[in-house]
Amino acid sequence: MNPYAVAALLVCTAALQVIVTPHLTVAGIRPNLPLVVVTAWGLLRGSGEGIWWGLGTGLATDLFAGTPLGLFASGLTLSGLVAGMGERQVFRTHIVMPALMVAVNTVLAGLIAMGVMKLLDWPVRFGTTIATSILPEAAYNIVVMFLLFPFLSWLSRKTEGETIGY
Repeated sequence: MNPYAVAALLVCTAALQVIVTPHLTVAGIRPNLPLVVVTAWGLLRGSGEGIWWGLGTGLATDLFAGTPLGLFASGLTLSGLVAGMGERQVFRTHIVMPALMVAVNTVLAGLIAMGVMKLLDWPVRFGTTIATSILPEAAYNIVVMFLLFPFLSWLSRKTEGETIGY
Protein backbone atom coordinates (compact mmCIF):
# COMPACT_ATOMS: atom_id res chain seq x y z
CA MET A 1 0.00 0.00 0.00
CA ASN A 2 1.27 3.46 -0.83
CA PRO A 3 3.01 4.84 2.28
CA TYR A 4 1.49 8.29 1.71
CA ALA A 5 -2.01 6.81 1.60
CA VAL A 6 -1.28 4.89 4.80
CA ALA A 7 0.03 8.02 6.51
CA ALA A 8 -3.04 10.00 5.44
CA LEU A 9 -5.38 7.27 6.66
CA LEU A 10 -3.62 7.02 10.02
CA VAL A 11 -3.56 10.78 10.55
CA CYS A 12 -7.26 11.02 9.59
CA THR A 13 -8.07 8.24 12.06
CA ALA A 14 -6.23 10.09 14.83
CA ALA A 15 -7.94 13.37 13.89
CA LEU A 16 -11.36 11.71 13.95
CA GLN A 17 -10.58 10.35 17.42
CA VAL A 18 -9.83 13.80 18.73
CA ILE A 19 -12.45 15.79 16.80
CA VAL A 20 -15.46 13.50 16.21
CA THR A 21 -15.55 10.84 18.94
CA PRO A 22 -16.15 13.35 21.77
CA HIS A 23 -19.54 13.92 20.11
CA LEU A 24 -20.23 10.17 20.16
CA THR A 25 -19.97 9.95 23.93
CA VAL A 26 -22.52 7.66 25.58
CA ALA A 27 -22.70 7.68 29.39
CA GLY A 28 -19.28 9.32 29.52
CA ILE A 29 -17.67 6.68 27.30
CA ARG A 30 -16.44 7.20 23.76
CA PRO A 31 -15.04 4.72 21.27
CA ASN A 32 -11.33 4.36 20.62
CA LEU A 33 -11.33 4.60 16.84
CA PRO A 34 -7.55 4.20 16.37
CA LEU A 35 -7.61 1.04 18.48
CA VAL A 36 -10.45 -0.44 16.41
CA VAL A 37 -8.68 0.36 13.13
CA VAL A 38 -5.30 -0.97 14.29
CA THR A 39 -6.87 -4.15 15.68
CA ALA A 40 -8.79 -4.81 12.47
CA TRP A 41 -5.76 -4.16 10.27
CA GLY A 42 -3.54 -6.35 12.43
CA LEU A 43 -6.05 -9.19 12.13
CA LEU A 44 -6.30 -8.73 8.37
CA ARG A 45 -2.65 -8.12 7.50
CA GLY A 46 -0.55 -9.47 10.36
CA SER A 47 1.67 -8.18 13.14
CA GLY A 48 4.14 -6.39 10.88
CA GLU A 49 1.59 -3.98 9.46
CA GLY A 50 -0.37 -3.92 12.72
CA ILE A 51 2.68 -2.64 14.58
CA TRP A 52 3.37 0.09 12.02
CA TRP A 53 -0.28 1.15 11.93
CA GLY A 54 -0.35 1.19 15.75
CA LEU A 55 2.81 3.26 16.02
CA GLY A 56 1.76 5.75 13.34
CA THR A 57 -1.78 6.20 14.59
CA GLY A 58 -0.63 6.29 18.21
CA LEU A 59 1.96 9.01 17.63
CA ALA A 60 -0.54 11.07 15.62
CA THR A 61 -3.16 10.63 18.36
CA ASP A 62 -0.63 11.64 21.03
CA LEU A 63 0.19 14.79 19.07
CA PHE A 64 -3.44 15.72 18.37
CA ALA A 65 -4.68 14.94 21.88
CA GLY A 66 -1.83 16.71 23.63
CA THR A 67 -0.97 13.68 25.75
CA PRO A 68 2.60 12.72 26.63
CA LEU A 69 4.25 11.29 23.53
CA GLY A 70 3.93 7.53 23.69
CA LEU A 71 0.83 7.31 25.85
CA PHE A 72 -1.38 6.16 22.98
CA ALA A 73 1.48 4.97 20.77
CA SER A 74 2.67 2.31 23.22
CA GLY A 75 -0.77 0.75 23.66
CA LEU A 76 -1.67 0.91 19.98
CA THR A 77 1.67 -0.56 18.86
CA LEU A 78 1.28 -3.50 21.23
CA SER A 79 -2.36 -3.87 20.14
CA GLY A 80 -1.23 -4.12 16.51
CA LEU A 81 1.20 -6.86 17.51
CA VAL A 82 -1.40 -8.81 19.51
CA ALA A 83 -4.05 -8.48 16.80
CA GLY A 84 -1.56 -9.66 14.20
CA MET A 85 -1.13 -12.89 16.12
CA GLY A 86 -4.73 -13.66 15.22
CA GLU A 87 -4.05 -13.19 11.49
CA ARG A 88 -3.25 -16.84 10.98
CA GLN A 89 -6.42 -18.00 12.71
CA VAL A 90 -9.00 -19.73 10.57
CA PHE A 91 -11.78 -17.55 11.96
CA ARG A 92 -9.95 -14.21 11.69
CA THR A 93 -12.62 -12.66 9.47
CA HIS A 94 -15.56 -14.15 11.34
CA ILE A 95 -17.07 -11.27 13.31
CA VAL A 96 -16.51 -13.03 16.65
CA MET A 97 -12.70 -12.91 16.27
CA PRO A 98 -12.46 -9.14 15.59
CA ALA A 99 -14.96 -8.42 18.39
CA LEU A 100 -13.03 -10.57 20.86
CA MET A 101 -9.69 -9.12 19.76
CA VAL A 102 -10.82 -5.50 20.07
CA ALA A 103 -12.15 -6.22 23.58
CA VAL A 104 -8.82 -7.76 24.61
CA ASN A 105 -6.87 -4.91 23.02
CA THR A 106 -9.04 -2.28 24.71
CA VAL A 107 -8.21 -3.75 28.11
CA LEU A 108 -4.53 -4.14 27.16
CA ALA A 109 -4.21 -0.55 25.87
CA GLY A 110 -6.06 0.77 28.92
CA LEU A 111 -3.72 -1.04 31.29
CA ILE A 112 -0.68 0.24 29.39
CA ALA A 113 -2.01 3.82 29.51
CA MET A 114 -2.62 3.52 33.25
CA GLY A 115 0.89 2.11 33.70
CA VAL A 116 2.43 5.00 31.78
CA MET A 117 0.38 7.49 33.82
CA LYS A 118 1.53 5.82 37.04
CA LEU A 119 5.15 6.04 35.85
CA LEU A 120 4.59 9.77 35.29
CA ASP A 121 3.36 9.94 38.89
CA TRP A 122 -0.22 10.77 37.89
CA PRO A 123 -2.93 9.56 40.28
CA VAL A 124 -4.42 6.33 38.93
CA ARG A 125 -7.22 4.29 40.48
CA PHE A 126 -6.85 0.96 38.70
CA GLY A 127 -9.98 -0.85 39.88
CA THR A 128 -12.31 2.08 39.40
CA THR A 129 -10.86 2.96 36.00
CA ILE A 130 -11.17 -0.60 34.73
CA ALA A 131 -14.77 -0.94 35.92
CA THR A 132 -16.08 2.47 34.92
CA SER A 133 -14.02 3.30 31.84
CA ILE A 134 -12.10 0.46 30.21
CA LEU A 135 -14.75 -2.29 30.24
CA PRO A 136 -17.55 0.00 28.97
CA GLU A 137 -15.15 1.30 26.29
CA ALA A 138 -14.47 -2.30 25.27
CA ALA A 139 -18.20 -2.83 24.73
CA TYR A 140 -18.43 0.38 22.68
CA ASN A 141 -15.38 -0.64 20.63
CA ILE A 142 -17.04 -3.97 19.82
CA VAL A 143 -20.00 -2.10 18.32
CA VAL A 144 -17.66 0.14 16.31
CA MET A 145 -15.73 -2.94 15.12
CA PHE A 146 -18.99 -4.43 13.80
CA LEU A 147 -19.44 -1.25 11.76
CA LEU A 148 -15.86 -0.73 10.51
CA PHE A 149 -14.55 -4.28 9.97
CA PRO A 150 -16.40 -4.84 6.65
CA PHE A 151 -14.90 -1.64 5.19
CA LEU A 152 -11.38 -2.42 6.43
CA SER A 153 -11.70 -6.00 5.16
CA TRP A 154 -12.66 -4.63 1.73
CA LEU A 155 -9.69 -2.21 1.83
CA SER A 156 -7.36 -5.06 2.75
CA ARG A 157 -8.63 -7.16 -0.17
CA LYS A 158 -8.22 -4.24 -2.58
CA THR A 159 -4.62 -3.73 -1.51
CA GLU A 160 -3.79 -7.44 -1.13
CA GLY A 161 -0.21 -8.21 -2.04
CA GLU A 162 0.84 -4.63 -1.41
CA THR A 163 2.93 -3.94 1.65
CA ILE A 164 3.80 -0.67 3.28
CA GLY A 165 6.83 0.62 1.44
CA TYR A 166 8.13 2.24 -1.71
